[in-house]
Amino acid sequence: MSVQLNYYLTCLSASKLLPQCLQQFAQGNLAAKAQDPDAGAYYRWPDSAAFDRLYARGYCLVSVRDVWRMLSGHFDSFEASELLSLRAGAS
Repeated sequence: MSVQLNYYLTCLSASKLLPQCLQQFAQGNLAAKAQDPDAGAYYRWPDSAAFDRLYARGYCLVSVRDVWRMLSGHFDSFEASELLSLRAGAS
């Protein structure tokens, strides 16, 4: 899976979950949850060694096959849970 496809599936999953979240918010069914600012993971821009590790693990930044599947609508009919499974490497 390319890095680009990973980002795409993340955004597509969020877009499918957003209507549910908005509905729950409108109904008052969402509880606030405080975030711990020290629990975040922040990464600087990758260096050439990071790209080498990415390629060594069999991944790539962009894949023509992945771009084709995105543009052709291959993932459009998937449910959010299926998209998240794809991101986790189940496919």
